[in-house]
Amino acid sequence: MTDPRSTSEPATFVIDRGEPFPAGGAGAAPGPATGRGSHLLPPLASLRAVRPDPDHLKRNRIVGFRGRSAISRPFNLLRTQITQTCAEQGLSIIGVSSAIPGEGKSFVCANLAAALSRLPDIEVYLLDLDLRRPSVARCFGLDVEQGLETYLTGGSPSLQQVGQTIEGTNLAVFPASPAEVDTAELLNGALFTQLMAGAAATAGRTRIVLCDLPPVFVGDDAMTISKHLHAYIHVVGSGQSSTRQFEELDRLMGETPCLGSILNRYSGGPFDPYGYGGYGDKYAGYFNETA
Repeated sequence: MTDPRSTSEPATFVIDRGEPFPAGGAGAAPGPATGRGSHLLPPLASLRAVRPDPDHLKRNRIVGFRGRSAISRPFNLLRTQITQTCAEQGLSIIGVSSAIPGEGKSFVCANLAAALSRLPDIEVYLLDLDLRRPSVARCFGLDVEQGLETYLTGGSPSLQQVGQTIEGTNLAVFPASPAEVDTAELLNGALFTQLMAGAAATAGRTRIVLCDLPPVFVGDDAMTISKHLHAYIHVVGSGQSSTRQFEELDRLMGETPCLGSILNRYSGGPFDPYGYGGYGDKYAGYFNETA
């Protein structure tokens, strides 16, 4: 495993034995934003608070909120590595993507956001930018009347109306519904540029903006978004992506640094007893909640 704090050699993180899930980054950080106030990410306290159904979260394997559960451990470890890297390198806008659909990027992004939101001194903003096939709302069981796709089409409703906070956490979710117009038009438009400039203007050491990106190989959406990111994480479904695809993804994402790769649904090998869902008797005693 390479050092996750280096952007020159991406790290590999492992999430073991996860079940299949529906498919749900320029080298330098963007400069100071000059976006108007309406495009800034609104304060958490100004957003509507919602309480997701625990059974829905369990069915969708959103375990990042459950800090006392053994199965949240991989996301807690990932959270620490991400926060250390962001603090050391001054990063705050992070994308999460994959090469192809079905590798679990949205699942990882949602759980990482949930785990981060349990830290008392960090605000987490989760943007669903997979506008062709958004799935963040489904992960959390949120109702979406008008999402980011509507905002990016005409600037209404406001970001304050789009965003929702998860009750009892520091997590704000900005969901989306499938866009009815060409996503390239939205992502290359002035409103998206202003949105990301606003995110950069309000980001900092106490705020992390996570962006659920489209798969890189389904079109140019992820490449378009990447120029607005400080860095990205690459989710790899075990046995699904080839080395050649990995290299091509890195090339397509341009100069945006890759913080590392997450191996999802890994099963077998020396990490298996320690990973997602496979603790065994030696580690169960560390946690008050085991399921």
